Amino acid sequence: MKNKFSALLKKEIFSYAINPFYYIAAIVFCVFCAAGFFFAGQFFVEGKGSASLSRFFLLMPYIASVFIPSLCLETKGRALDTMLPYSAREMFFSRIVSALIFFALAISPTALVPICVNFFGDVDFGALFTAYLGIIFFALSSISLCVFLSELVQNRAAYFFFSALALSAINLAHFLPTLAQLSDFSAALVRSLSFAWHFDSAGKGVLDTRDFFFYVISAILFLELAVFAAETRKGKNYFSKKNALSTFTFLLILIFASLDSSRVYKRFDLSRSKQFSISPFTKNLISSAHEKIRITYYRSSELLSLYPEVREVGFFLQSLALENKNVSCTELDPTRRGEEKNLKDLGVQPYQIQSVKNNRVEFIDTYSAIVIEYLEGIAVIPLAFSTNSLEFDLALRIDFLLNKTSRKAYVLSGGDLDLEKDCKVSLQWLNLEGFETIPIFDARILAEAETSSPLVLYGTKNLSQEDSAAIENFILRGGAALIMTSPYSANVEDDWGITENSGDTFIPVLEKWGASFELALAADISNVRASFYSAQDAQNPQNEYKYVNYPLWINLLPQENAPAGLEFFWASPIRVASDSAEPIFFTSGSSWIFLPDMRGTFGASLFETNPFTIPKAAPENGEFSQKRVSVLGAKINGKISGIYNSLENAAPRVTLISGQYFASDMLLAMAGGEMGDYRNLNFLGTELLRLNGDDDLAELKNSFGVSDAGLYKITSAEEAARAIQKTLAINFLLMPAAVLFVMTAFFIARKKRRGKLAILLKNAGGR
Repeated sequence: MKNKFSALLKKEIFSYAINPFYYIAAIVFCVFCAAGFFFAGQFFVEGKGSASLSRFFLLMPYIASVFIPSLCLETKGRALDTMLPYSAREMFFSRIVSALIFFALAISPTALVPICVNFFGDVDFGALFTAYLGIIFFALSSISLCVFLSELVQNRAAYFFFSALALSAINLAHFLPTLAQLSDFSAALVRSLSFAWHFDSAGKGVLDTRDFFFYVISAILFLELAVFAAETRKGKNYFSKKNALSTFTFLLILIFASLDSSRVYKRFDLSRSKQFSISPFTKNLISSAHEKIRITYYRSSELLSLYPEVREVGFFLQSLALENKNVSCTELDPTRRGEEKNLKDLGVQPYQIQSVKNNRVEFIDTYSAIVIEYLEGIAVIPLAFSTNSLEFDLALRIDFLLNKTSRKAYVLSGGDLDLEKDCKVSLQWLNLEGFETIPIFDARILAEAETSSPLVLYGTKNLSQEDSAAIENFILRGGAALIMTSPYSANVEDDWGITENSGDTFIPVLEKWGASFELALAADISNVRASFYSAQDAQNPQNEYKYVNYPLWINLLPQENAPAGLEFFWASPIRVASDSAEPIFFTSGSSWIFLPDMRGTFGASLFETNPFTIPKAAPENGEFSQKRVSVLGAKINGKISGIYNSLENAAPRVTLISGQYFASDMLLAMAGGEMGDYRNLNFLGTELLRLNGDDDLAELKNSFGVSDAGLYKITSAEEAARAIQKTLAINFLLMPAAVLFVMTAFFIARKKRRGKLAILLKNAGGR
């Protein structure tokens, strides 16, 4: 029996191999997938390309909605032959398997896309494996459906049109809840019927047993329906004794399929970033809810073209809902549903994007906001563009709704920065991180303040001795503090001249606690590249903005305590000299320090700060420079005592950052360019959580702060041009040529074989 079925399967596969149409269809499928990813996905557009292949695989189910019906045209052309010694089930099964094998062979050239993406950045091979496995199972269900439809529609052209339409409708079914008001049950039912929706997890690197179970069950269902349709059309009884066992098995499978699979399913996140895995902290938090948590994601469809990452937000929310029955998730387009007023009442403001229509530039109001409801409480995430820190944002708000958890932080400026003018963005950021910021304008009140809330200190140069004594007292009594300071100040509003802070009363406290500053500025070849205004001089005859590297604005490379990296502005090296302190941030191996020039070479400034004339790489060791790695941050966590107070603290919680401008709104905006760079503020919020004792939340926040899909391998325009040319040649010239070569070689070999066979037959006949 096995040999008979094997012969039938070979016959089916051979019918594909000898038809040139399917080679051409395979080329078209692969070209469309590659073009959709590289061009429609804006892979080559600077700042928008990503090594993540989720967009690439996202296209496959929809392009396959036409490709798979074309594959099954071959099966439509072959009616069941009752003279063959095979049952209808065996015939249909062989057709499904043969079409699936040819589909797997047809999509194999798409592997050239991840190979080419690897020229630009690191491909996630775990996600690559799950995506290809998922698309094969997707094809299994789709082919089974098309084989069943081939028995219902007799005309080939009508069959192709109807099956392509049916497959497209099924794949798009999961978008219906965003367009129409459906109950939670109806929305879940509609989504569960979509083949493409069940592929979504695998396309992002997550193996969900429920999705693969769905594909297998649906394939069996359509196989049995095809057998039922064929035998009924021929006047046979499908429910005869001959079919009793298979019918019973089929019904049994359907019964098991209808059981509550949420109790037996498994999810395996094989992606490198694990960004779609729900942390144990969030799972436990949700499980503690006594009533359902309702999550509504308001996303404007116009955002998808500019920010395709918002699609990942919806996927993550659906994953969260699948984790626990205590959560329901609905996705809506607010502009189509007239929800704009409700969102504004909740404090959600629209995000404007630029659109060009009919040669006119228009600004469109769009939304990507999340509203969380529990009992009578409502919490809002006003802007969610990606999954970075999304789980943290959700957990923070769910924690507040469930447990009414509130966090406070004291904020004090002891340096040049004005809280209301220079730190407005950082304070708003902390508010979004769940902290109610309490501005302190007289440091002396900290001597009596509750120590349950941490202190954020922006600079120390202007603190009086009484101020420093009060801050020291606060810390020695058990208060936590994040301190940003250094021995120098910059003339930020004018020429960036650097002067020493005389009479700083708090730096001696830090020195006693084991963290002292060197009288120098750290510089690094890993630095901020920003646009600076060049004044007229002999070398620059015109005033203009130029992009230059500025080594005194250090771009700290990712490391253990800063997984996304950080920025430092005119930072002084920190010397850690006792058991009570430990270093946490280090410059790169290509860094150096500048020592102050007391001879007045740079006017009132102690250092050269001009972005256009300062050395861009480490100079030779000399009177005013030294090559060396610097420490730019430290934790004070050993036993400490005071200078101004007689108290002691055996387990202090103090984080020291070099430079009072670490969280300056203006400098962060200048260094970040058009999109801004707010890694420092992200660190600020994370560190405050740690200092507040919320280590689980801090770890959750830190774990999703870095994207590992950047195109970091391309470092120049010349390299980019060569890589793009190579990518286009491989996917749009080499790939089609290779498929055509295989087709031609097969036909030539087949022709030679038939010629030899004809000669043998002729010779045999002559005898």
